[in-house]
Amino acid sequence: MINENSNKEKVLKAVRQNGLALRYASSELLGDRKVVITAVKQNGMALNFASEVLKQDREVVMTALKQNGRALRFASEQLRGDREIVIEALKLKDFNLFGVSIGLRNDPEFMLETFKASLQVLSNASYRLQCNKKFFREILRLLFECMRKNKPLKKTFDSLFCQCKNSTHVRFSYQILILQILILVMIVGFLVGFPF
Repeated sequence: MINENSNKEKVLKAVRQNGLALRYASSELLGDRKVVITAVKQNGMALNFASEVLKQDREVVMTALKQNGRALRFASEQLRGDREIVIEALKLKDFNLFGVSIGLRNDPEFMLETFKASLQVLSNASYRLQCNKKFFREILRLLFECMRKNKPLKKTFDSLFCQCKNSTHVRFSYQILILQILILVMIVGFLVGFPF
């Protein structure tokens, strides 16, 4: 077990085995780049205990995200609003938009871009965007385009209706429910050959 008096070598050994052991390190070592990168490689959620300076470090944050996509919520506000970081993180396992800044979740272009990468992100759009009719028309157009190009319907259906399975952060809204019903109608219509 390490504590605030543990030296760098002892802390490095501990965080290699359990990245979350970083929480017991001294404030000086919480600001040590090598120690923090070692910890987040083992467990991305260890980013929570890093110094504020290292939470602003792109390499440290991306290392944490590669290990656990949900670690974004512990990054600095600036990086949580960085379009490039978030788009890159979308490609990673376990990522959702929960930690993304409200500014990006309000941006229709950004949300459409993320929607193309993962249909699950729709539930994380801001409430303002969820009420935006133009945004929903574009979502429906994208879904219709997916169906016309014969993209796997099961994946589309599962990703929309089984979102947030293991998450305590589930936000339902009437707009999402209506969209899901419209999508279901479109999928059934497509399967039975109804011309849209």
